[in-house]
Amino acid sequence: MIVFWIALHEIKKKEGGLVVYNKRINKEFKHLYNKMNYPYLDKQKKFKNNCKEKTFKKGEALILGKFIPHGTAPKLKGPPRWAAIVRIST
Repeated sequence: MIVFWIALHEIKKKEGGLVVYNKRINKEFKHLYNKMNYPYLDKQKKFKNNCKEKTFKKGEALILGKFIPHGTAPKLKGPPRWAAIVRIST
């Protein structure tokens, strides 16, 4: 799967941006699927301490592949977060 995550406005720390794993990994992670058929990692807590929250400027995009563990940061402040997210399943 490839994910294109495009910020529609500036997203600062603690405003619910993305968290991305800090290390490079050259292997595929096994994903599980929830009731809505949305993929997630089985051992997400394992990566929590090695992730960094990404801030965005309006229009900035991040392209993520299956080798990059990622997720949404907790939204603790600021206006609603708006992003265009395009997922392509291969």
